[in-house]
Amino acid sequence: MHIEVRVPKGKTVFITKNMKRIMYNVRNETDTWDGDMVNRRWIMGEEELRCLDCEGLTEKASRKNKDEKIKISPDGINIKSKDGSIKIGSEGINIEDSDDSIEISKNGIKKY
Repeated sequence: MHIEVRVPKGKTVFITKNMKRIMYNVRNETDTWDGDMVNRRWIMGEEELRCLDCEGLTEKASRKNKDEKIKISPDGINIKSKDGSIKIGSEGINIEDSDDSIEISKNGIKKY
């Protein structure tokens, strides 16, 4: 079962600990893991939630993801680091660093 909850811009929600088991990949400004979002108040921004009472949590999340970010969405998987990026989606796989770019798709492998 898939349930999608949309929060209007500017509205505040409190995510209770009971929600932890059913939350999956909730978009938020600090890329906070779903399990760390519980028992906190969040306000809806333009496109994602911003925590209102996460003192210390945002520092911890920013240290953990300082050089690396992993996002999983219906569009695919995006992994970014200070050295490069990997995108996996329906069109294939793209791998990039400062020197090279590799594309793997149904048409084969291309290196740029």
